[in-house]
Amino acid sequence: MQIERTVYESTYELLHSVVRHKTVPELAAGTGFIAKNIVNAAGAVESMDPSSEMIADVKRGQPPLKAAQGTHSPPDAD
Repeated sequence: MQIERTVYESTYELLHSVVRHKTVPELAAGTGFIAKNIVNAAGAVESMDPSSEMIADVKRGQPPLKAAQGTHSPPDAD
């Protein structure tokens, strides 16, 4: 578990410099775990997930995140 925690913490440190002051889209957000760890560095994080239960998880906690339920279907390739 300690190795896994160290990997996550290192990843978030790298992401903070990449997302600083930017609006970050998060697709297939799940519980919003990643978004919750980068939102303070980003200008904003906008999360989307097809599951209303996952979106409810994303919206819980502090800071509150912008989240919506939805999916995207690619255009028909005729």
